[in-house]
Amino acid sequence: MLIRALCRGCLGSGTQIQILPYTPRHLPPAQTLIPRPCPHCAGNGHHHLAATHRPTPDTDGI
Repeated sequence: MLIRALCRGCLGSGTQIQILPYTPRHLPPAQTLIPRPCPHCAGNGHHHLAATHRPTPDTDGI
């Protein structure tokens, strides 16, 4: 679900952050995504959606 993507604010430095390709509509955004400033361009005001945790595998029925 998570993909690696280059931060637009620091493409030249090769910094990579993990972002979601889309916002899951079945989950409240406040519980799944939080805006975090990129450490390499926080002064520029760039914010990215970072997952607070990785989704755990579904173990129902096992």
